[in-house]
Amino acid sequence: MKKYLSKGVRKFKEDAFSKFIYDFLKWIIILMATFILANYIPSIESVSNFLSSQLNLSIYNLGIVCLIIIIVNTTVLYLVFKKKYKSLQEVYFTDKLTGLKNQAALEKYLDKKIIDLKKSNAVCSLILMDIDNFKAINVKFGYSQADEVIKKISGVLARDKRYTDEVFRYFQRGDEFLIVLNDTGIDGALKAANRKIDLISKIKFELNNGTEQFTVSCGVTEFNNVTDNYLTVTERLNRALLDAKAQPNKNKAIGIV
Repeated sequence: MKKYLSKGVRKFKEDAFSKFIYDFLKWIIILMATFILANYIPSIESVSNFLSSQLNLSIYNLGIVCLIIIIVNTTVLYLVFKKKYKSLQEVYFTDKLTGLKNQAALEKYLDKKIIDLKKSNAVCSLILMDIDNFKAINVKFGYSQADEVIKKISGVLARDKRYTDEVFRYFQRGDEFLIVLNDTGIDGALKAANRKIDLISKIKFELNNGTEQFTVSCGVTEFNNVTDNYLTVTERLNRALLDAKAQPNKNKAIGIV
């Protein structure tokens, strides 16, 4: 995916640079032709007089115009490139199936978030959610139907979040989701996890002309601003999820501090 982003940006830069050179040379030729017509072709004296006396076109003026063209072209090129780069980033950091932010976006987000948390000493918790018995769903209904289950659950998670929260699909082909709850301690995160568990357990999925209901399990932890880093907090989160999956009938949220 990173290679795709890099290739796309490189191709765009090459195309944009070529267009910039083409436009620049085109206007240089036009201005030079105009200057020659204005000063050295007596057969069109009226045009020459207008351009020479009224516009006072000279080598100096030509240089100024060229500089303006360069500045305008460079500015337009920068703005177009910036928009294109942002679009490529969105593709790179978005999970195609769910529309949620993906694993690459999560790693980038958490790296920055951990630095900010250590500086500000703010509170932050994480929820790692896994669809219960998802392998059995794949076997029974097939991959395309299982994907529909993931899409529908991801939609619930995207809607059931605060403006300050972030939701990610944990792995590209996986059935896990990670939710970052800013300004929330572990007690609040456990309440949020249980609310999501309840919402998902009530969904009726139309699969293979029948109705099915599924559950999820959640591991919850609070980030420790003193000792935690990306590895420690995600390891603890995975351990909490494993504890939740080990509960009778699953469908539980377990927190570890």
